[in-house]
Amino acid sequence: MQHSWRGRIGLVILSPNTTIEYEFARMMPEGVWFHTARCFLPDVSDKDEKVKLLNDLDAKVVEAAQRVATARPDVILFACTIGSFLKGIGHDRDLSDRITEATSIPAITTTTAVLEALEHANCRGLTLVSPYHPEAGRAEQEFLERQLSPLKVLGHKHLDIIGVMEKGMLPPWSAYQAVCDVLHPETDGIFISCTNWRSMEIVPLLERDTGLPVITSVQASLWACLKRIGVMGGEEFGRIFSW
Repeated sequence: MQHSWRGRIGLVILSPNTTIEYEFARMMPEGVWFHTARCFLPDVSDKDEKVKLLNDLDAKVVEAAQRVATARPDVILFACTIGSFLKGIGHDRDLSDRITEATSIPAITTTTAVLEALEHANCRGLTLVSPYHPEAGRAEQEFLERQLSPLKVLGHKHLDIIGVMEKGMLPPWSAYQAVCDVLHPETDGIFISCTNWRSMEIVPLLERDTGLPVITSVQASLWACLKRIGVMGGEEFGRIFSW
């Protein structure tokens, strides 16, 4: 285990996700590595069908977690933002508990990681961007405001993309531009949502240009996993790794 002598992460992702493994590999500290299990999700373009598929996902997530658990990770992450908040308050932790019950390994979801990161940043006025369709975007805004009251989403933009592969083909600068389009003057934190929206490269640029902490779904997920393992991440990938 020369590549994971400090810690090992079990990663559960949706089958069409083409981004998070690349970003994890780039951001992973020396001596920490990850192993992936894919949870099958047809890549559909109909909004209602997509919501139904996501709502029926839990059993598949647990099954994938059981597969990756055979690699003996220290923590298991379900790395899908929308799939861990869509059912509302508490679903992220319930799903983590189901994974832990099935594997006897501590588990976390991306949604839980994002909540922890925003809380740690003491964010009260948020600019939120995502590639989701507007209904899912509004659901995420309401979820964050309810979970982290008195946080308010002051600026938001959702790109209205339903297909997972299409999200994965977005260039990093699209996240930078989306934030700039709606950045509210009273914002004290920025959240780029979706584990399949490549944005790792623009985080330090956006933090420098805005003077604000930038949190992404992938970055927060890795930060939360590393925190549980007891390892610090590289600060060149955002202020979050200095917390």
